[in-house]
Amino acid sequence: MPAEDTFESEILKYKKLVESNPSDQESRMMLGMAYGAHGQFDEAIKELNAVIKLKPEHAEAHFDLGLVYHMADMIEDAVREYRETLRLAPDHMDAQLNLANAYLEQGDADDALGIFKELTLKNPKSSEVYVSFGIALASAGYLDDAIEEFKKALGINDRSFDAHMFLAGAYLDKGEADDSIKEYRIAATIDPTDPNVFYNWAIALTEKGLTRDAIDKYRIAISLNPNFIEAHYNLGSLLAGLNMTDEAIIELKETTKADPDFPDAHNKLGVVYAAKGFTKAAINELEEAVKLDPGFAVAYFNLGMIYYGMEQYNDAIKQFEAALKIDPDYFEARNILMIANAKNQPLNK
Repeated sequence: MPAEDTFESEILKYKKLVESNPSDQESRMMLGMAYGAHGQFDEAIKELNAVIKLKPEHAEAHFDLGLVYHMADMIEDAVREYRETLRLAPDHMDAQLNLANAYLEQGDADDALGIFKELTLKNPKSSEVYVSFGIALASAGYLDDAIEEFKKALGINDRSFDAHMFLAGAYLDKGEADDSIKEYRIAATIDPTDPNVFYNWAIALTEKGLTRDAIDKYRIAISLNPNFIEAHYNLGSLLAGLNMTDEAIIELKETTKADPDFPDAHNKLGVVYAAKGFTKAAINELEEAVKLDPGFAVAYFNLGMIYYGMEQYNDAIKQFEAALKIDPDYFEARNILMIANAKNQPLNK
């Protein structure tokens, strides 16, 4: 049965229960969460508020309403509901975790870290709490402290996928690619079906200079998720760097097909086309890149270089000037502009 049909039948089932008994709080809550899970936030909020009207002290209803607000990016409202949940049920761990994460999204790292620290004291055997605390610390820039929390989580559960993944990310952010690669390798043994493991593993391998190994991991990520736009783009970029232009074009075209509004992919594809001598196609891609991002100095420069190579100096000069208008310190653009101006002088006599 298609997912849409399942959703409709689920909604219909709870609607009938609510219609037969309007004071059925549990059915209203299930109806509200079903709406929320499918992005129908207004309907979800309406149903959950109806439950709270029936029973203002219903902690789970306030929590579920907070979840819906959170999913709808209505963070202030989510914070209010999580706080109300905790007033009614002070030991509600999920509310504490979500409130701390909401604080992080608001940029309030101190309050978030305070909650996480209290949670670790109350729940010293919960690897999930240590992972969440580590994520908060990493978000606040405390990478060494974050690493310690992730290690504590692994001390409780050494097969925690999230702990290995976030520990790997923290190591990578610190520039410690070897340790990052080690953690991604372990994460891949825990869940070899998650494309994000191989995608991030490839990034770490690239940082280490292991380009061909990174290419292999990007290919695995794409095999697990053929629509993984960033993996196609990064793979195409690495292949281009190895002058494997035909394969690079395939990956970059997949990127622009999946996301036509990705200016970096159009720019990279334009550069590869130019390297292959496909001048018209290169110009089309680079023009699309600057159309999508008028502040893309590098794309203007690359477009200028194509015109320069064609000895169309007026057009080249316009592109180099556009790049310098965006980035006055763009040395390469300034240097080639001087040369292009010099070559263009005879045409102005």
